[in-house]
Amino acid sequence: MPAIIAIGRLSSPFLRCYGLRWCSSIANYIAELRTRGLIRSTYPSKLDTEFAAELKSLPPVVYAGFDPTSKSLHIGNLLVLVNLLRCSQFGLRPIAIVGGATAAVGDPSGRSTERKSQAKDVLLRNTELIAAQLRNIAGNVLNDELIVIDNNTWFKEMSVVDYLRNCKHLRVGEMLRMGAIKSRLSEECGGISFTEFSYQTMQAIDWFMLLKEYNCRFQIGGSDQLGHLDLGAHYIKRTCEGKFAAGICLPLVTDRAGNKLGKSVGEGQVWLSADLTSPFHFYQFLRQLHDDEAELMYRYFSLDHWEDVSAKIAEHRLNLGKWIVQDALANELTKVVHGEKGLIMAQRCSRALFSSKMSACGAVIRGALRRTRVTIFQVRDGRSQILPVFAFVDDGEQLQQLREYLNSVGKANLDLKGPTGCIR
Repeated sequence: MPAIIAIGRLSSPFLRCYGLRWCSSIANYIAELRTRGLIRSTYPSKLDTEFAAELKSLPPVVYAGFDPTSKSLHIGNLLVLVNLLRCSQFGLRPIAIVGGATAAVGDPSGRSTERKSQAKDVLLRNTELIAAQLRNIAGNVLNDELIVIDNNTWFKEMSVVDYLRNCKHLRVGEMLRMGAIKSRLSEECGGISFTEFSYQTMQAIDWFMLLKEYNCRFQIGGSDQLGHLDLGAHYIKRTCEGKFAAGICLPLVTDRAGNKLGKSVGEGQVWLSADLTSPFHFYQFLRQLHDDEAELMYRYFSLDHWEDVSAKIAEHRLNLGKWIVQDALANELTKVVHGEKGLIMAQRCSRALFSSKMSACGAVIRGALRRTRVTIFQVRDGRSQILPVFAFVDDGEQLQQLREYLNSVGKANLDLKGPTGCIR
């Protein structure tokens, strides 16, 4: 298996280079996230207002973890990844942990039932795929290579006795107070296995190992990770002579109906893998967001300077209907996830779908359109004018619904002609 660790311990020249900025880098990074509305919670609470002195002591390193429970990250993970990479704008070094070991155990956060165990070979393959995906996306953003580490690196070398000795400074009372654990211990949920109960101990050890190897004492995570931040920071304080560690939790991104964005009712997940969600679909998902959702995501996800983001939002509000923010968001994030080539392909596919000359599409575009599972139709109105229409149609029932909808708009009877040449 190819090694996932790409870079070793941070060199002392790196630490010297950024040492003079410690007093402002972490604080400025947190302030930027606060301005964008990206801080749901912190450990300790009121981190950016009451712990100025402690923030000055933090080294310029930030980490986030990604468990390989699937063969691809999704758009919810992208929020954490983008804001991990954002720290590089403030002189900080990002580190990504791929939880090859923790995924085998299962995170109980946000769940009322036990996770299904995955086969070892599946977890191994997922770990390799997620690590490659993290490096590829980071390569579209950073000048330097992202440090990506599989936490199996240390857990596979750790005996049961070593693990239990490492847990000596973890307190069961604190572990039981975690919200995810308390909810799982209720009668409705039927309890929790020792396996998932121990997940938090492994995440605390992850942080400890990163402190030893990279001097990392700051972490960012998803909206449900506050309990893990709390436990990990206490663990570091007890095991490392009172050293201060801190972190933030990002908000959960939802649509207007309160569903997780990208996983609304009736829709599949929006994946970051081109094999699962094509660059075209990814681009169009962002391009078709409601104004409120687009503004929120633009604030959360854009790596542009905040002044430019706020100016773009102001311009958008003065020109509703021109999709200014949607265009900016779709262009930027498609390039971040799929690179320049992926963005160009998505833009060309989008333009081709709205062109009546589908036969003029190049072979590459036609192939990309076939993979989108979009069917192209021609609609003839009462004046014999041919209009291009595209729809996500997979069966006869959906086709009939499309036909009824087309005939219900306007006074003229619309005749569905097609599908045309660019159809799978």
